[in-house]
Amino acid sequence: MEPEYSFDRQLAEGEGYEQEIDRYFSKHYIIKTVTMQQQRMGIDRTWKNRNTGVEASMEYKADKTAAITSNVFIETISVDEKNKPGWAYSSLAQWLVTYIPPMQEGYITEMTNIKRWLPEWIEKYPEKPIRNIGRDGTPYTTKGVPVPLSEFTELCKPKRFTTKPNGVEHDN
Repeated sequence: MEPEYSFDRQLAEGEGYEQEIDRYFSKHYIIKTVTMQQQRMGIDRTWKNRNTGVEASMEYKADKTAAITSNVFIETISVDEKNKPGWAYSSLAQWLVTYIPPMQEGYITEMTNIKRWLPEWIEKYPEKPIRNIGRDGTPYTTKGVPVPLSEFTELCKPKRFTTKPNGVEHDN
């Protein structure tokens, strides 16, 4: 039986990981939180490169399970009961930051890479339902495709980073 996830617990945990990502990248970028309207559009932060001044919108995803399964969960349906599209379709962010907390590493790729490969992944890998409990206690289902990390890194050509002390620095 698959575990159920609590929205509030996942949100609090995710915010902690977001802060970890912010701390790590703040030496290279001026990181700004965004408005609630931008969050609804799938944007979690804007990063402004300290050297070049170039600004980009970012979506953060923490995926603890990837450390066990070696798959990255690409969300296709956010709330199945309402047929609400997942972030892979709906996010307007320019970049996706996928962080795997147990491994203290992650990947940054252009969101266009996700959208480009999504049809093939959906065809290749069965969508997986994830049971959740909403803030009001109502159950709902999220769906997504578990994409092997090796394929994700090969196709999306992400920049790898690690938050481990004395770890490999990311490429700017």
